[in-house]
Amino acid sequence: MINGIYRLTGKIALNSPLLIGSGEAETSDIDVVRDSEGKPFIPATSFIGAIKSHIMNNFETKNDDKELKDIWGFTDKQNAKASSILCSDLLLIGENKSTEIRDGIAIDPKTGIVIEHHKYDYEIVPKGAKFSLKIDAPYSEKNKKIIKKLLSTLISELEDNTDFRLGAKSTNGLGKIKLNDKKFCDFDFSNKENFVAYLSDKEAPIVKDNEQPQLYEKNQNKFTASLSLNIKNSFIQRSYPTSSDEPDAVNIKSDGKYVMTGSGTKGAIRNRALRIVNTLLNSNEEEPQFIKNLFGYVVKPDGNKIEHKYKSKAGRLRVEETTIEQYIAELQNRIALDRFTGGTMKAALYDSLALFYKTNAANMPSLILNFSVKDCSEAEAGLMLLIIKDLWTGDLAIGGEKNVGRGVFEGLLAEINFNGKKYKLTRNDTKEFVSLQEYVDSLINELGVSNGK
Repeated sequence: MINGIYRLTGKIALNSPLLIGSGEAETSDIDVVRDSEGKPFIPATSFIGAIKSHIMNNFETKNDDKELKDIWGFTDKQNAKASSILCSDLLLIGENKSTEIRDGIAIDPKTGIVIEHHKYDYEIVPKGAKFSLKIDAPYSEKNKKIIKKLLSTLISELEDNTDFRLGAKSTNGLGKIKLNDKKFCDFDFSNKENFVAYLSDKEAPIVKDNEQPQLYEKNQNKFTASLSLNIKNSFIQRSYPTSSDEPDAVNIKSDGKYVMTGSGTKGAIRNRALRIVNTLLNSNEEEPQFIKNLFGYVVKPDGNKIEHKYKSKAGRLRVEETTIEQYIAELQNRIALDRFTGGTMKAALYDSLALFYKTNAANMPSLILNFSVKDCSEAEAGLMLLIIKDLWTGDLAIGGEKNVGRGVFEGLLAEINFNGKKYKLTRNDTKEFVSLQEYVDSLINELGVSNGK
């Protein structure tokens, strides 16, 4: 018997671009899903599916797993039960924001150049778009406390969102959202006024923050890093022009601002991680198992084997998209030279609009790079520290046109959290580096490398 309904409403704001594919490929290789008016929207099935996966995989819920299974709904060989969570599609608020097209490529880790026939593009909803949220959760006296605890945990995650992501390419910085203007109401049907309010689609008494139960606890060991970096020379992640009066190459923009994408940064980190691991192993293996476990993999089906399907595993490294703040955009003309004659090649004049660091008295960083590793081991933390060192010292470049010195950074500040400890590194104080050496030693031991090598 239903004794009441909890209702959660609010606005879901995109803190990074969103990609939820429709299965269509008219505008790009992957188009976003749209409603009957042509506006992007978030299907309720995608939203609830992502929430369920996030709660069940990242929180300690074992004591309530049986009740939560009934709440989420299930289907097995003998039984089935509909979900108790009723969610409406999340519709776009305000005017239709123009979507953006992003290019994607695959880089050969050995040569550092694009693999042939591995270019694609996809459509995204830009940062700043807002969608309406409405979730109803009917409860009985038996499951009222668990549903209230579940929704309270969800509210906490969405209001101070550090982990939950929505849609595709979430480990590349897409799909970061935040809940604003939330209202958590309790339509307790033992009160006639509440029942009438529910039927009239009006508000019921608000569940105050101090009335919310203890939340589910997170059960993951996570490595997080926040790096304040300056562009040392110049930077560009190329986006190609849509009109003839634009330069041949400009930096990628999102919501009108220049950004460093998570996908480009993650690709550079993966290639450097592969080089570090192969160097320690004295190997030239294409993908060591250590790298596969951390960054994920896809095994394509073998046409010679029967019932050989795709096998895949999601990576645990997540790199956030970051806005470039302190910069000067400068147009540079470039040419291609004939290496035999030393003269200019015909029809090889092009220009690019690169970003240069804009100095200021406060020495504000050009950008802040945030990334994390879920369920991180000490050996994996050691690998991340070596990559941070390479970024910090300018040994690891990101973006395009690296052959002319672009994409090199210098570190100002690094804040690292792991194993319940916090580390803070600055250019003038490197004492913390010594205490972090134990994680690099764990990486060496994990790979079976002798200390004498």
